[in-house]
Amino acid sequence: MKKISIAIVSGILVVSGAGMAIAQTIPQGPGPLKGGHPGWTQGMGHGKHGSMGMFRELMDADGDGNISKQEIAKFHEDRINQADRNKDGSLSLEEFDVMQEALMEEAKKLHLKKKFDRLDANGDGRVSAEEMTAHHGMMFDRMDRNDDGMIGPDDRPHKKK
Repeated sequence: MKKISIAIVSGILVVSGAGMAIAQTIPQGPGPLKGGHPGWTQGMGHGKHGSMGMFRELMDADGDGNISKQEIAKFHEDRINQADRNKDGSLSLEEFDVMQEALMEEAKKLHLKKKFDRLDANGDGRVSAEEMTAHHGMMFDRMDRNDDGMIGPDDRPHKKK
């Protein structure tokens, strides 16, 4: 029974760790944009830390935390030029698919690198069991809101009425 409980808690920590990692790596947008559209990371695919949030950092060419229309235009121009195999200035469905796959892979690598760097506490380019355990222990402590050494229904945040 104890082994099953440890396995369940480990699974919860891994899944929550991925979510927390995404939350910590993606800069938050300003909230609703003009016209009532959601902010950069809200309502754009996968909750408030959606795929648009991952691409935000890729588009922010000068790294100032903001994305200008010029940065977006340059980002798209560069990606289209890379994917436009026949150099006709536009993308076919196949070329568009290749571009989307490349963008997703680039975002995935960025996310993976940030997550790895967060776990690599001593900066040696390797993640040890101790570093991973310490990181997940910290997350466990955050999730264990009632400090009973277990994560259960009592630790869930209370919804505001």
